[in-house]
Amino acid sequence: VGLPIAMTLVFGDKDRTIAYWMPMSLMIVFTIWTVISLPCVLMQTKFHVPLYIFIGVLVLLVAFVIFMLIKRRRMVIKKVKDVFSSDTKKYFTNVFFIVMAILVLYQAGRATIFTPQFYGDNKTYVALANDIVETDSFYTIDDVTGAELTDATATSTKYRLSAWYAFEALLSVICGVSPLAIVYTFLPGLLIIMSYLVWWIVA
Repeated sequence: VGLPIAMTLVFGDKDRTIAYWMPMSLMIVFTIWTVISLPCVLMQTKFHVPLYIFIGVLVLLVAFVIFMLIKRRRMVIKKVKDVFSSDTKKYFTNVFFIVMAILVLYQAGRATIFTPQFYGDNKTYVALANDIVETDSFYTIDDVTGAELTDATATSTKYRLSAWYAFEALLSVICGVSPLAIVYTFLPGLLIIMSYLVWWIVA
């Protein structure tokens, strides 16, 4: 949450508002994780290796953003004041915007509060993230039989080349909650809001 706000204050303009930087920040973080984790998956390292590297990179990124906030503090203060300007307030007095915001938040809340429909593929994806956290290894459990694999290359290539399941495991470790909670509680609402923000940017 803090990263898109900080990115907006440092690099934002009239075209790159917080609506732009929220999904963009997620993409930046996910891209960094993909670049770090993919070689580790192919080399079959332990999960904590890319995890620690990612945390180190994220600390450097946060330090850079804080440095830029301090360096551009006058511009940042002006942007904070602009948030309360008439141009910003017009959104919150527009009936269509209010209705749209309520509908989006309803969908996000419904996906977060009510348990989504369980189906085969989804169970597999949650199991992949959970196995990574539990074993500290990438894809060492057969997603069909549950048998332990001695070679990660025995896992389907589409899983090994997709960093998303490992990203869910990463979020689970960083947030200190189970992968099940991440996949079924936190991510659905967040991704729904992000998808609408992307369409807003396109519009």
